Amino acid sequence: MSGSLHRINISLLADQKSGYDLTVESSVFISEEWDGPIVLGYRGFLERIRFALDPGVISGEQMFYFGLAE
Repeated sequence: MSGSLHRINISLLADQKSGYDLTVESSVFISEEWDGPIVLGYRGFLERIRFALDPGVISGEQMFYFGLAE
């Protein structure tokens, strides 16, 4: 698959009163040939943050926690 790598800032927005927004410089691959869904890669993005998923007990309680990995 042909394409190109780019360095961009990706911002994760926190809920009001629940934390702080986080902007991470990330490597992304862009290909006109890709017709699938957006894919978050570990290398170049997810490896730079700490994250956790909480599915919640009832609908509406789901949480995604994140912070900078240092």
